[in-house]
Amino acid sequence: MEKNCDYCKKLTSVKPCEIGKYKNHFCGRKCANLFKIGRRFPLETYPNYGNRGREFSKEWKKNMGDSVRRRGKDWKIKLSNSHRGVKRPEEIGKKISNSLMGHKVSKEIREKLSRDRKGVSYEEKYGKERTLEIKEKMREKLRLRKRKPLTPQSKEKMSLAYEKNREKHLLIRSKQILPLKDTSIEIKIQRLLKTLGIEFYTHSWIGIKYAYRCDIYIPSIKTIIECDGDYWHGNPKLNGNFMKFSRKIREQRIKDFERTSQLEEKGYKVIRLWGSEIRTINVEVLKDKLSKTLIQ
Repeated sequence: MEKNCDYCKKLTSVKPCEIGKYKNHFCGRKCANLFKIGRRFPLETYPNYGNRGREFSKEWKKNMGDSVRRRGKDWKIKLSNSHRGVKRPEEIGKKISNSLMGHKVSKEIREKLSRDRKGVSYEEKYGKERTLEIKEKMREKLRLRKRKPLTPQSKEKMSLAYEKNREKHLLIRSKQILPLKDTSIEIKIQRLLKTLGIEFYTHSWIGIKYAYRCDIYIPSIKTIIECDGDYWHGNPKLNGNFMKFSRKIREQRIKDFERTSQLEEKGYKVIRLWGSEIRTINVEVLKDKLSKTLIQ
């Protein structure tokens, strides 16, 4: 028997239900109970029945919050697992975002949130499908975002901060041991020096204006040997025109010239060898170059 439900007005297979003197038809128990409440306590005579138009006091809200907190972590975990991977409708999301606009979160809450989020991935929190959607949205925002040009005030602040922290960074860099591995050309020169019986140090810190760690330092002669790669240091034999090199290589080459001049001013003797030159070098050739630097 198909009829319209007296409460929700849907055409379904309804069953007759007697409420007082009247015979009504409902699609289920839920509609019947709601209809019963509406009959016994109509809006006109009982406007404040149940939670109709009720304004909850702060004490009541606090008590409710305390009761939720007392339930423990297990209950919270179950609740979070039930909501995991469930997508909210856009209207509800917008309402929540608008309600939180201008709302300042305290430091204690921020610390708690950061502690809870540590070691938790997006997949564990939102699920695989939801994580993919979030990541795509983040990528789109980064693509569409246009970088604002720096103002002169911001440029001044950046330069001042760089000057303040420059000395600190130099001290940290002096304690670091870089690179972790020697290059093939450096290893070859180290072997040749060992055959000649010359004592040397690798990657020793030299404090000049452009402070750095040199490749090889011989303290007895006070000479520095730099093993420059053909590509990264801009060998002129590879490309005769200096301007044809990339910006990074040009800057590196200028820095190399400045470092050599600063080292010579301090009394060091500098020998710069290209990678292609080192591959064909012998013990005798290296000995001749060292002897020439001593004569100079």
